[in-house]
Amino acid sequence: MGVDPPSRSLAERAWPWNRAGAHEGVLAARARRRSEDDGTAYDRVDGRRPRDVLAARVQACSRTRLPSGARFHRRGVPAGLVALPRLNCRRPKLRLAVSLFVIVKFFHVLLAIIAVGFNATYGIWLAQVAREPVPTQSFLLRGIKRLDDWFANPAYVLLAVTGVTMVFVGELRFTTFWIAGGIVLWAIAVALGFFVYTPMLRNQIGALEKTGPESEDYKRYAGNARFIGILLAVIVVVIVFLMVTKPTLS
Repeated sequence: MGVDPPSRSLAERAWPWNRAGAHEGVLAARARRRSEDDGTAYDRVDGRRPRDVLAARVQACSRTRLPSGARFHRRGVPAGLVALPRLNCRRPKLRLAVSLFVIVKFFHVLLAIIAVGFNATYGIWLAQVAREPVPTQSFLLRGIKRLDDWFANPAYVLLAVTGVTMVFVGELRFTTFWIAGGIVLWAIAVALGFFVYTPMLRNQIGALEKTGPESEDYKRYAGNARFIGILLAVIVVVIVFLMVTKPTLS
């Protein structure tokens, strides 16, 4: 008769998962059965950290789905196993995330377009009606003044409000070169617009209606208004250059 092989110890027979290498089949089958029963994923962590297990689960997320209606609940788990809830494999919903700085910047740029756009058309309209009758020229000058009072000048004021808001919201500094330079040029442009160009345009309209386009007063007011308009255009272009390029002093 042959000799019976030595029997395993009681601990080895009772707790086979305490020995590495000899219990792979038992653990795999038990984990599969538990996963099919309650929808819970059981993974061995012998030699693997829990975060490595989660990383592997994330990679396989697109290929693995939780059965419909399955719920996670704790059950007795043998040593060497960890119960992990099945990851949600649904695609994330698209959400519109816009910061306050971006919103204020949008209105800042929109106001700049309005202010600069209206000012840029004044010279073109004046050149078109230079040889038209006096009533036509007067109507156009009054229209330009209305656009300047109702749209361009308020837009320049609101540009300062949105610009200062951007500095505080964006944690910028007023001492930055391009910000400080833009503020100084803006103050010069606003002063010229409110206290020089607007009164000059009013005088130009009065001289046109009283003495006509050939009078010396009208020609003087028209020439001065043209010069101030060109100067304002140059200042605005420099401000736009500073705001876009953002140069700094080295």
